[in-house]
Amino acid sequence: LKHEPHSTPLPHPGCGHVVLTDPSPLLLYQISPTDTRALVCIDGDVTDYRRYAEETIAPQLPASVRPLFLRALREQRSDGEGN
Repeated sequence: LKHEPHSTPLPHPGCGHVVLTDPSPLLLYQISPTDTRALVCIDGDVTDYRRYAEETIAPQLPASVRPLFLRALREQRSDGEGN
């Protein structure tokens, strides 16, 4: 998630944050002054990650994170990893 330098959308910069989304939690943590990483656990049955993230995960995110998450879905490439 891209953001202005030193204006992380997280309440405690430099700390990891677990968001208890349904059906699985999401991890957010700042990786640089302008970037925060979001790790989303997605069931193997999901075929359209971006649509799932937009329709299922984004509405459950805190208001400070949601617009950055949606923008990242539109503009940034995903580094999806299977388990």
